[in-house]
Amino acid sequence: MNELSAAAEDCLKAIHKFAGHDGAAAIHELAPHLGLARASVSGMLGRLAEAGLAVRQSDHRVQLTAEGQRVALRTLRRHNILSCYLGAVLNVSREDADDEAERLEHAASDDVIDRMAASLRSAHRDPSGTSVPARTVALAQPQGSTLTPER
Repeated sequence: MNELSAAAEDCLKAIHKFAGHDGAAAIHELAPHLGLARASVSGMLGRLAEAGLAVRQSDHRVQLTAEGQRVALRTLRRHNILSCYLGAVLNVSREDADDEAERLEHAASDDVIDRMAASLRSAHRDPSGTSVPARTVALAQPQGSTLTPER
C-alpha cells in the first residue's frame, strides 16, 4: 500500500470513531467531523475503497476493511501516544497536546512513536482517558461491496 495522506488517515479515524455496533459509520456524519464538503468526503471514500481500506454498505454507511481498521488504529495509537507524551513529559496542556498530536501523528516515525510509548511505560490511555490501541491488533474482514463514489 502506498503512503496515505493525512486527510485519508483522518478519514479512516473518523470512520472508526463513528462506527456503530455493526462496524459501519453513517457517511453523512463524516463531512462535518472532518470539516470537509460531502463531495470531498465522497471522493476520499472512493480512493479509500480503491486502496482496499473501506467498503460501502447499501444504506449509505461505510465500513473499514481489516487493513483500513489497522491503519485507523495505528493512526489513533500514534495520536494518543503523542498526546500522552506531550502532556506527561513536556507539560503541554491537554488541548494543546491534542492539537499538536493531530499534526504530528502523520509525520513521526514508528521508531519515535515506539520510543515515546516506552518512555511513558504505561501509555494505555491518553490525557482525555481514551485507550491507546496496541501496536498490533487482529481484525475481522467486514462484509459489503466495494465503496464507489456517490454520484
